[in-house]
Amino acid sequence: MCTGSAQTTGSQKTTAELQGDNLSVQSELHVNAWDKHQDVKEFPTDAFGKIEFLTELESSSRVAHYVRISNDTHPKHTLNLLSKHWKMPIPHLAISVAGGTKNFILNKQDQDTFNRGLVKAAQTVGAWIISTGVNCGVHKAVGEAVKEGQAMRWISNKAQTRTPILCLGVAPWGYVENWQSLVGKQGEGLYPAQYKVNPIVQRGKPVSLNPYHTHFLLIDDGTRMPGCDVPYRAKLEQTIRAQKFTQNQLEPGLGIPVVKVCLEGGSDTILSTKEAVLLDTPVVVCEGTGRAADLLAFANRNCVVINGVRKIKSSVQSIIYERIHTVCQISKDHHTIPELKGAIDIIMERESMITIFRMDTGEQADLDLAILKALLKGQTASSKSQLKLALSWGRVDVAESIFSDHNDWPLGSLDNFVTQALTENRADFLELFLEKGAIMKEYLTVARLRYLYNKAAETNKFIRKLIVDKTRGGLGNIFYLHHVRKLIQSLMGEHEAPLYNHDRNIGDVGLECKALVAMSTCLSGLMLPYVAQVEFLNIKSNNEPLSIGESFSVAELVNPGMHFPRPFRELFLWAVLVSRMDLAEFFWERGEDPVCLAIVASRMLRSMSKSAQDPDDKLKLLENSRKFEKLAICVIDECYVTDEDLAQMMITIPHKQWGGMNTLTIAAESEAEEFISRPCPQAVIQNIWMDGMRCSSGKAFFVLLVPLLLKVIPYRKDFVSKTMQEKVSMFYNAPVTKFFGGLITYLMLLLLFSYVLIFDFQEKPSVHESILFVWICTLIIEEFRQLLIPNEFETWYQNVRLWKRSVWNWIEALMLSLASLGYCLHWSLDWIDGAKCCYSASCFLFYVRLLRMYAVNTNLGPKMVMIRKMIHELMFFLCILLVFMVGYGVASQSLLFPNQTNVPAAITRIFYMPYFQILGELFLDTVEGNVDDCSDDPTDDLQPCPKKHIFVSVLFGIYLLIGNVLLLNLLIAIFSFVFDEVQSKALQIWRYERYALVMEYADRPAIPAPFVVFQHLFMILSWLYRVINISCSKVDEKDILYNPEKKIELRVFEKECAASYRRKKANFESSQVTEKVDRIEKKLEESIKQYEEKESPNNEVQSQVGRLLYPHEKSSTSSLIDVEFDEFDSALNHSKEKRQKFKQSNEHNDPECSSLEHLASEELDGSDREQASMEQTSLSKLQVIARQQATAFVDLKRGIDHQMQLVQARLLKLEEESQGNKHMLEENKNMLERMEHMLGKVFE
Repeated sequence: MCTGSAQTTGSQKTTAELQGDNLSVQSELHVNAWDKHQDVKEFPTDAFGKIEFLTELESSSRVAHYVRISNDTHPKHTLNLLSKHWKMPIPHLAISVAGGTKNFILNKQDQDTFNRGLVKAAQTVGAWIISTGVNCGVHKAVGEAVKEGQAMRWISNKAQTRTPILCLGVAPWGYVENWQSLVGKQGEGLYPAQYKVNPIVQRGKPVSLNPYHTHFLLIDDGTRMPGCDVPYRAKLEQTIRAQKFTQNQLEPGLGIPVVKVCLEGGSDTILSTKEAVLLDTPVVVCEGTGRAADLLAFANRNCVVINGVRKIKSSVQSIIYERIHTVCQISKDHHTIPELKGAIDIIMERESMITIFRMDTGEQADLDLAILKALLKGQTASSKSQLKLALSWGRVDVAESIFSDHNDWPLGSLDNFVTQALTENRADFLELFLEKGAIMKEYLTVARLRYLYNKAAETNKFIRKLIVDKTRGGLGNIFYLHHVRKLIQSLMGEHEAPLYNHDRNIGDVGLECKALVAMSTCLSGLMLPYVAQVEFLNIKSNNEPLSIGESFSVAELVNPGMHFPRPFRELFLWAVLVSRMDLAEFFWERGEDPVCLAIVASRMLRSMSKSAQDPDDKLKLLENSRKFEKLAICVIDECYVTDEDLAQMMITIPHKQWGGMNTLTIAAESEAEEFISRPCPQAVIQNIWMDGMRCSSGKAFFVLLVPLLLKVIPYRKDFVSKTMQEKVSMFYNAPVTKFFGGLITYLMLLLLFSYVLIFDFQEKPSVHESILFVWICTLIIEEFRQLLIPNEFETWYQNVRLWKRSVWNWIEALMLSLASLGYCLHWSLDWIDGAKCCYSASCFLFYVRLLRMYAVNTNLGPKMVMIRKMIHELMFFLCILLVFMVGYGVASQSLLFPNQTNVPAAITRIFYMPYFQILGELFLDTVEGNVDDCSDDPTDDLQPCPKKHIFVSVLFGIYLLIGNVLLLNLLIAIFSFVFDEVQSKALQIWRYERYALVMEYADRPAIPAPFVVFQHLFMILSWLYRVINISCSKVDEKDILYNPEKKIELRVFEKECAASYRRKKANFESSQVTEKVDRIEKKLEESIKQYEEKESPNNEVQSQVGRLLYPHEKSSTSSLIDVEFDEFDSALNHSKEKRQKFKQSNEHNDPECSSLEHLASEELDGSDREQASMEQTSLSKLQVIARQQATAFVDLKRGIDHQMQLVQARLLKLEEESQGNKHMLEENKNMLERMEHMLGKVFE
């Protein structure tokens, strides 16, 4: 009994209000007989705080919140304590566990099933688990489940915020062992209260609290007896189910569904289940746990509907009474048996409230799904709550049934579910929501897209890291779409999206801009948030700060409900950036321009992989990049087969969102070699290369040499009607003509350069050298034009970025710079040697630049790629070789040339001799110290004489072994690998490299250097003329290619081809599954045939095998077995009967004959024993054979069962993938029936 002050204070709410008005109960002692109603008074609670559990089995301590409250405390105050003070997040579901208290123990399999289901349910929807919280029975099993769930959550969420599983224990205060350690002094809580758990449970005595519950409500009614927690727990659960009020007062309920889970238990479990179903609380009964749970499951199976009422069958009424007597451990005439029987009848009447879950189904048992079915079956939750639970559980089939039962879904009611499906990567649910009326164009606003990015960044730290890197810091708690635009722009090169650009923190713009935005929106009639209007319109000075915060952006202030015109494209970019590949493919299927979107995704993922630090993340991003490239290839191939002209136009039309880049350009920048090498892109490249001409490159070169043959060049059909002047202009502006014209002039430049260096390099620049320099100046002007003047479909930033990506441009810049420097230095006699060196290096690079021309050739182009990759690998190899070179060089030089004074010469020898030694120049004379032309005199110009040292020879041998044998062979192996890698896809690489060459010459002027300067002058004059005469503007080819009608036609064509590709893919996958099923069916037929052949010579043995395996089954096989064994038994019985008759006859014979009869009897017994022993031997042999045949038969049966399971699994997958194709599904079902029929034959 709790003792306290003898003063009756009534209900005091000073300290109690701070703890949610939770009052403890204390009783007063009087001299008279104690009366609960008179002697129990309420006082402010003196037991609250945190419990630190000290267990004997674990070294670590566990901490949980606890409070002692009165059984009269209103549940709404308790809920306020849980949510407001203890910060327990409001759940989507409450799971109340009830059952056996003390003598209940789950076996390992059932405990695993219970743990897995309960933890999954709690983690899936963020449920509260409610139990008594004591350390025994079912409640201890709940604690073990929570313990396992916390460990699993810790392991699976290493990099994420670990939210604990919330388990609330509602325990009777007077029946808690060691409750004195929980009481504080002078009304103060204990933080923490040291509580030692006693694992021993004794009947009729208090029990310890379970250390794995996270929160405890200790119910005090002034007594030491258990049971006061049951009615309060029922009231608390009823309040949890109660709907919320909208008034500004304490909410009386949470409005969330409650599910009761019953395991084992006795009379209390039956009565509490009755109360639950009367309150429309769904109940999950775990059959197989014993006692009350099995009784309710048995009653549920034996019910019939009579006059619309569900009742227990009359034939099992006596069994029910008998089981009540056994389960509740009471006498048969106990007065509570009718009450319990009536409670069971009430439970059975409410069939929709009862769900039976079998615990003995092993790994196939899913308690969490049983809980979900109970909720939906009971219809206790609203349609929105049901849909939220189905979405949390990932059961799209359940969601479909909810939509079929509830059709009242107004416009916009699915928006929150769409958001949840997006954040949880549920493409199947998203598809269902779109079918049921969700409109993405109405759903996706600026604010929602920003929320999706920030929500994904909570778990995907990589996207936040990328944004921080691209914005160079300055990122707050949330980021805006203009940050995302910067990220996409860095990944793609360009991204035009006004809504992204305007979505930024309101604090990032000036006050004048804010006032202008506010005034313009007010004048236009748009409604801003009230706080924003007040702040904007009340600006008094430029220094007055605004207090709008980060919840508003500029875009929202202009129009809070701003929508995106193409929501699927924006969601596709979001899914790609946050690595939601299932959703990305889903949005790709529904977005416009699928080929362009797939290439964009491939480029973004490839660019993201370069920033990834983890090798696994890098490989995953590259794999996803290749996946989208494959999708683009499949669709473009389908388009090209359908219509070649539209397909070519589709990948060449510019896209405004990507800065005017077309699909082909994006693919080239993303290094999509396989896409570039496909027929459609190659046809586009060939058309650009020949510019309408229908002839080979060789013929074009021949026509360039003989211009009179221009008339015989064939052109495309759409170019035939052009005039001769137009055809001549087309020929000389074609990239193929520019290439060959540039090649001829370039070879002439190389000849002039070589002549000047070898034969005409004088003290002052000669005429030939000046001509060479003028020629080089025209090349410099052309290089600046390529760098600074973009074409009509590119920005200056894009043009500079593309120029920097080409290695050949850097080589050109270096060789032109060296040539210019050499010419300037040549005017000074003091720098003539430097000028000659600059010219020599420049001439070498000019010759190297000639390799660029090889890209046009099918055989030489891949070889250039090999050389480039080998040089890249060679750099890494030199890093390894340099270590051994320097180490050997320093060691050998210190022994050969001790005490050197010439530092430059010593450093030179450290690298010089080891480098050439590894190439074959061994310097044996120096190693042996036998150099003739040497001197130890420092004043002489000769090299110092080496000193012979035996250790130098040892180092020399080791160095050659490592360098010549090991490292050089390693380099050869690396080069061989590079060669094989490039050679395996030589044609693909050549086509990709050829694209860069074609586009380079397509952008070059028609006149080659040095005469290109005249075209440059013409371009300058034309620009000046357009500036002066504004009315005479240049026709913008962008406007022609951006023709809306043409774009619509191309989009419809592209979407139809993409849909056709998806249909073909689905049919192909279905045919593959059908072929696999056919092969399995054929193998089964062969197995049956082999089995029948093996069965025929052993019918008798196999019939006896059937009896041994299935003694209780009376099939045709077992009847044969019975016949065989009956004959055997009759023979034995006949022998025994003969012996018995002979003995009976001996009893009536004379004594004289007894000896003879005895001998005869012994003889007969001997014969019987011999016959019996022979029969016994044959029986043992028969049993051995039977066991062998039984083993073979069981193995065959297991194999067939395994094949059947595989077939059924594949058919289930086929049904999921091929929904809508009813004909194919019917064929597969027929096939399954045929296989089942064949298996039936086998089993017969």
